[in-house]
Amino acid sequence: MEPLPAGTYVTGQFEPALTLKVGQGWKLLEERQHYFGLSWQNTRGGDSTIYFINPPPEVYDQSNPEELSSEPAPEDWVGWFRSHPYMMEASTDERRRRLRQAD
Repeated sequence: MEPLPAGTYVTGQFEPALTLKVGQGWKLLEERQHYFGLSWQNTRGGDSTIYFINPPPEVYDQSNPEELSSEPAPEDWVGWFRSHPYMMEASTDERRRRLRQAD
């Protein structure tokens, strides 16, 4: 983790470039072309983290996963995930049950 001085931070690798104003206590976790992460100490004494993520430029063809052939990224990411044969969406009740177990 690299501490950031308070003031203006401009991303160097992340695309598109972003300009952020940060206060005291911010740290750069990692920066790459498609994502970067920042951390800061929250009021409860722990660290909070935020990641900025760009969608990948391509995905693997889900109809034949053994070939690992790529295709351009979809414009409709929600539709792509919903139609993916290996992704399952939990019901609202199932998600609530999992959240209660995590607490």
